Amino acid sequence: MPWFEPAPGDAGLLRRSRLALVEDVTLIDKALRRGKIQRVQRGVYKEGAEPDEWERAWAACATVRGCDPVASHRTAARVLGLEVPSGGPEEVTIPRGERRPHRADLRFHTTTIAAEDQIDLDGLRLTSTARTVVDLCRTEEEYRAVWAVERALARKLVARAELDAALGRARGVPGVARARRLVASARPLSGSPLETAGRLAIVADGMEEPEVQMPIVRADQRDAYVDLGFRRQRTGLEFDGRSEHGMEMAVFEDRDRQNQIVLRDLTIYRFSWFDVFRRRPHFLRTVRSSIGA
Repeated sequence: MPWFEPAPGDAGLLRRSRLALVEDVTLIDKALRRGKIQRVQRGVYKEGAEPDEWERAWAACATVRGCDPVASHRTAARVLGLEVPSGGPEEVTIPRGERRPHRADLRFHTTTIAAEDQIDLDGLRLTSTARTVVDLCRTEEEYRAVWAVERALARKLVARAELDAALGRARGVPGVARARRLVASARPLSGSPLETAGRLAIVADGMEEPEVQMPIVRADQRDAYVDLGFRRQRTGLEFDGRSEHGMEMAVFEDRDRQNQIVLRDLTIYRFSWFDVFRRRPHFLRTVRSSIGA
């Protein structure tokens, strides 16, 4: 069987890709050596270009036999266009009570997913956007999960009412209480994962929550926004990402922006990834001192 034809029962597969389940080891080895195909998952190969996110998700589900898998978590997030880190094993959810196979290239979750929280995308079963966001809030690192919620809300990929409904249907699922808390802490105006991480750290330390993207009028009468601000204390926090200020002109413009803000009698403190993640106690002491907390 050619490696780019669908296996029997995989009707409609050619609508999206040239993938197939292949069992002929000789054919596989020969095609791999010649560079004609590439492995996507155990027993699933693709001819030509790198598989896209839909194809990776389909391959992950296709290799799980007998337990009705659903693409979920980071795998579903990538298909749906949510912002999650790249790399790592694909993730699928199987019904509660099923045995989790041991696979280095697949991460298995076991729980019950309501029919309302599943969608079909060209033959691929995956969790809905709302349920995917809830699952990320159950399992991902806190700031990454909240950032995923914020971007989904900001891009109108999901509404808070949909998230509330998905949380209600997930009642009793491990981690749903954490998910409810993280969804509630999301602020769609946040400008970067670093800003989100800084804000969450400040609140967790017991300080008042800063205003996200606090609007001000600069000394030159132009509108501006401070990443995080304490208006009453006339204090602003700016966060420099790893790549945001990599270009020389961007550095010059940002420094001028800060000077114009300071001229409005607003004290600005600048922080980096290193401050928030590697020197967190120092970061929190600085913020606490700046607002007189």
